[in-house]
Amino acid sequence: MSLFPKFKIGLGPAATSATPTPQSSKSSESSRPPKGEIGYCTLYHQAAEAIAEDCYLIDPAWLLDHSAFYERIKALDDRLTVMERTEGSEHEYSATLARLVTSVQDARAAYEREREQAGEKAAVQ
Repeated sequence: MSLFPKFKIGLGPAATSATPTPQSSKSSESSRPPKGEIGYCTLYHQAAEAIAEDCYLIDPAWLLDHSAFYERIKALDDRLTVMERTEGSEHEYSATLARLVTSVQDARAAYEREREQAGEKAAVQ
């Protein structure tokens, strides 16, 4: 189960280092990526890298048992996909991505709390 399905997209050096430059020629416009594509991809990639450890440390079975976390994460990720396709505002995209990051971090914190509590109960018995 991947919390960040788009994270697996290939990002070569051209995709991560290139920035579109304004040009007046219409022929060059057709070869440029759509508005916001590099920005969205870079933002998503950076966020996924920042919370990769959080994602890997959450047990998928726990996440399925706590479906509210999974549903929130999935809904936010789906919203990001829609914004990418419709070229939504980068500000709104960044805010939604921040909510996604917070949701993953919240899920990990809850998972860790439950593990600690289970460990304490086992130690007492």
